[in-house]
Amino acid sequence: MTSAARSSVLRNAPVLVAGYPRSGTTLLYRMLARYPEFGAAERARTMGDSAHETALSFFMSPLLDLDRIGRQGWPHWQEALGGAAGLDAYLARLGRPGRGRTLLERALGSYVFGDRVFEQFTSDVDSVAVRGWSRADRRLRIRYAAMRISRRTSVVREFLELAARSSGSERVLDKFPFHYYRFAELSAALPEARFVFIHRSPVDVFASMVHRARTELDGRPPMGSVAWLVMSAPAFVRDWCDSARAARAFAAYEPDRLLIVDYDRLTAPAERTDQVTRLARYLGLPPEVMLADAGGDPKRDPSKRFPLSSSTPTPNTRPFTDELSANDIAVVEEGCRAHAELLRAASG
Repeated sequence: MTSAARSSVLRNAPVLVAGYPRSGTTLLYRMLARYPEFGAAERARTMGDSAHETALSFFMSPLLDLDRIGRQGWPHWQEALGGAAGLDAYLARLGRPGRGRTLLERALGSYVFGDRVFEQFTSDVDSVAVRGWSRADRRLRIRYAAMRISRRTSVVREFLELAARSSGSERVLDKFPFHYYRFAELSAALPEARFVFIHRSPVDVFASMVHRARTELDGRPPMGSVAWLVMSAPAFVRDWCDSARAARAFAAYEPDRLLIVDYDRLTAPAERTDQVTRLARYLGLPPEVMLADAGGDPKRDPSKRFPLSSSTPTPNTRPFTDELSANDIAVVEEGCRAHAELLRAASG
């Protein structure tokens, strides 16, 4: 792929998928990955389960410490970029910032992007404690303005161009649940991009998290690896409502850049065709590709528990509400009702 071709990849409307964890982001990613232009088949061949993980999760970490990135290798980044040589090329293309630029980026990270908090929790960046400190509540226009003077834009764009080259992609497809905390930054860095936010019944989401946590803990993993799954019903309500607010705020600010999708309607036989067609048209794709197998449930490999960095979860098609107490169900239903209704209304 030539340099000119790499540059054109990002002009071809990158697709970024977001949604609260356990809400169907992986299912949505796999439906879109059927389109050959996204290059997902090559990633699946070379990266296995990691192909369905995020390329841009690093955006939530401090971006100036390039030496640390190089030393640790950040295995997934290295895989996404086609190996150690790709990672070296990424670091070389970014270059080393001067002292003035370093001070500016640290100030932006501290006062706008909230990086210092993420730096303190690098072993568990998905935990609710960390997410609660996100600066996503900063006014969107402030975050857009900060991105215009930050080198984060080049950090993201260079990464995606090199990742596209390594997988032969003609168009970028990236899935990370917590992109919703960085909608403004990613929108500013990728003005060509289209975003999709998928939501699901909050009670079903909470039940799925509880089920997965119990399954994982039975295998005695490091607690830091599963901490993001373990929270009380009130904590879940706060966190889930934050995701809904972030999606709705971005949709109000950039109404043509975000499509809100209802998982339950997307998977309901009576509504699947309409929902898939709506999604495909928004992304400029022929719906027939997704409709050909949209009704098939993902199959679980019984040899796998929930791999902690894998996209092979137990299918989300069966609610696990029988594992919740009546009180927890009532707390989640009541606490999330208003935002859930607004998201459903926005889902077409």
